[in-house]
Amino acid sequence: MAFAHGEDVLVPFVIQFGSVVLFTAILLLSRLAYATKAWMSLAYILTVLLVWAMFINVPFRESADVFNLLVGVAPFAATLAVYCLVNFFNKRIRK
Repeated sequence: MAFAHGEDVLVPFVIQFGSVVLFTAILLLSRLAYATKAWMSLAYILTVLLVWAMFINVPFRESADVFNLLVGVAPFAATLAVYCLVNFFNKRIRK
């Protein structure tokens, strides 16, 4: 339960919603192989769950800025890293 006074508690949810919408749009509009999309989706979901699990027992007011930054940036960073790794290994396998 949270007492949502102002926007303090709602900011992470808005950031997360925007992140999910942007990620879904990128996946749907890209011409990547289904396996690459699956790996990227797995990385995105696991990173979101990890970020939320890391902050489950941390007071929000003391860590609001760090939490908001991680909720928005960490899933995309992990997804980009997986995309780069998949492309690297695909190029090595083709040679």
